[in-house]
Amino acid sequence: MDLLVIDIRVLPTYRHINVEVGRLTNLDEFQSCWIAVICQPNTVGRLPEGGTNSGAAALNMMTTMRGGALLLAVLAVVVGVTHGLTFPYVKCAKRPSAYSLAPTIRRPDNNTFCFTVKVAVPDNCTNYCCAKADLRKILIDINPECNVKNPGLIATINGHPTAIGPGFEPGLDGPEDAYLLRLTQLGLNLTNANNTEICVTLGLNPAGNGCDTVEQFCRPPPGAPAGTCTAALFDVKNDCCPVKSFPEYAAPPSPSAPSAPFAPLVPGLAPALQPCTTCATLNLEQVMPGAFYNRSFTPAECKKWSEMVVADLTAEAAAVGATLLDEPPSITCTDNKLQVCNRFATAEEGAKMENSIHDLLRYWYGTMADPCKAYNRGAYKISGQVSNGVDDTGCLNSMVAVSCDPPLADFPKCKCDTIAGATPFYALPYLEQAPGRTNSTTLYCFQLIVREPWDPESACGKTTTLLKAEVYADDTRRRRIRGLAIKSAKAAVPRFVSPSWSSSGENTLKFSSLNWSLEEAHGAKLCMEIDNAFGVGPFCFGGSTETCKIIFFDTSRDCCPMFDAST
Repeated sequence: MDLLVIDIRVLPTYRHINVEVGRLTNLDEFQSCWIAVICQPNTVGRLPEGGTNSGAAALNMMTTMRGGALLLAVLAVVVGVTHGLTFPYVKCAKRPSAYSLAPTIRRPDNNTFCFTVKVAVPDNCTNYCCAKADLRKILIDINPECNVKNPGLIATINGHPTAIGPGFEPGLDGPEDAYLLRLTQLGLNLTNANNTEICVTLGLNPAGNGCDTVEQFCRPPPGAPAGTCTAALFDVKNDCCPVKSFPEYAAPPSPSAPSAPFAPLVPGLAPALQPCTTCATLNLEQVMPGAFYNRSFTPAECKKWSEMVVADLTAEAAAVGATLLDEPPSITCTDNKLQVCNRFATAEEGAKMENSIHDLLRYWYGTMADPCKAYNRGAYKISGQVSNGVDDTGCLNSMVAVSCDPPLADFPKCKCDTIAGATPFYALPYLEQAPGRTNSTTLYCFQLIVREPWDPESACGKTTTLLKAEVYADDTRRRRIRGLAIKSAKAAVPRFVSPSWSSSGENTLKFSSLNWSLEEAHGAKLCMEIDNAFGVGPFCFGGSTETCKIIFFDTSRDCCPMFDAST
C-alpha cells in the first residue's frame, strides 16, 4: 500500500471541498484507487474504483457546514494493488541508473538473440543506483508457455558461457502467468560493463516443448509486436532495476546455400558401416577473467569420472542391446577437461541409447559437479556433454549445465558494503578441513588472501586493516561449536579462543579484535571447531553444499565484503 500526498482546498463561498491528487507516476501499475475524506461532522467522500490515464483525480464533495466552519480531520489517499506489479514484478528503483541496453538486438541465427549493455552515468547524479550500483543479473519477461523443464538454453557474455547458466523464475508480485528468464552473476560494474554483449540461444527441451525463437520467447509490452523483449537490470542488492525494451532487431542471416549433393554410389557397392565414437566430457571453464582463485580438476576427480562413466555406459549399453566395440575406452584428463570415449559398432547401435543418455549425463554431472558449491559458481562454470568428442555432433548428443543462484541471506544485520572486492581482503571459496583438538571435532577454516580491490581509490578500497570477521551461523546450534582457531600469516601456530556471538537471533558468530595488517591477513586462517555429529552445513545454514558465509570489517565498519566458502 502506498500513501500519497495530495492538495486540499476549502472553498467556503461554494461550501465545497476540492481534493486534487497530484500526478501519479506509472499509474497504470495500479488496478484500483480510493480516496477517503473524513470530516467533522461525519462526511465521507469516495472516488469510484478505477484510475485515470492522466494520473490525476478530483473529488468535489458537498457538505453542510455550520457557521461556515469545517474541520478537516484526516485525508488519505490509498492506492491498492489488486492484480500485482508490472514487470519486473518486484518493488525496485527503475530510475535513475547508469545502465541501459542498446535499442537493437543482433540475431546471429534464428534461435539466438544478442543485446548490448550500455553505461552512461547521468550528469550530477550521486544516487547509489546511478553512481555505485553494479550489474549482477538481468531478468527478461517471457511468455509462460516457454517455462518448461530442461530447456535447451545457452547464455554467453562476450562469447563465453555465463558463470551461472540461464534459468526461469516466476514473477514474484506479478500475475499468475508471469515468468522471467534469469541471467545472473554477470560480474559487471560501471568500469567493465559498457559494450558487453550478452547472447541467449533458445532451444526446445528433450520432449520438444518450449520456445526456440525470440518471437515466441519474449513477452512483448502492450501494443508492441512479437519479438519485442523487455529486460530489467539488477544490482547485487536488488534495489535498482532499470527497465529497457528493445523493439527493433536485425534480420536473421540469409539461409546458407544448399550443400553439394552426395556423390552417386557405385553400382553394386554398399557404403561401409563406420563405428560411432561417443565421448562423455566434463568441462571446466573460467568465465570471469581475473578470478582471485584457481579451480582445476584433480587426479581424484579424473579417476572418479572415468570409472563411473565406463561402468554406467557399459551397463546401459548391455541393457538396451547396443553393441560396443571390444576395445579399452580412451580417457583424457587435463586441468579443465575430463573425458571418456567409447565406440559403438555403428551409429544405429549408439542410437539405441537415445532415450537414456540424457539421464545418464545428468546423473554423472550431479555426482561430480555440485553447482552450488562456492568454487563451482562465480568465476568458473562446469558443464557436461555427450558428443563425438570433436564437435557437437555424433550418434548420441546431450548437454547439461545446471545453474545455482543462492538466495540472499539476512546477513549482516548492520548496513555496510558487502560487495566482494570492496576491500583488499578476500576469502578463498574453499573451506579447508583439518582434525580438531579431539577425535570428535573437525576444524573448518576460511583461507584469507590479499589482492587489489575493484576500486582502489574508494574509501573501502583504501582499507589497510582487517578489524574483525563475522560468520553467518545458526545461533540455536551454538553448543555444536567447541572453539575458534585464529592464525595470522605471521603466526607459527593458531591460538584457540572461545566462540563469541552477537545477540540471540542475529545468527552471527564473531572473530573479534583481529586488527590485522595486509601482511598479517595474506595467508591467514580463521577456523571453526565443530562437532562431527552435527557438521558444518547445518551450522552455517549451508545444507548439503556445506557452504559458509564470512564478512570482513574495516575499521570504519562501513565496509564488509562477503564471501562464500564450501568444503
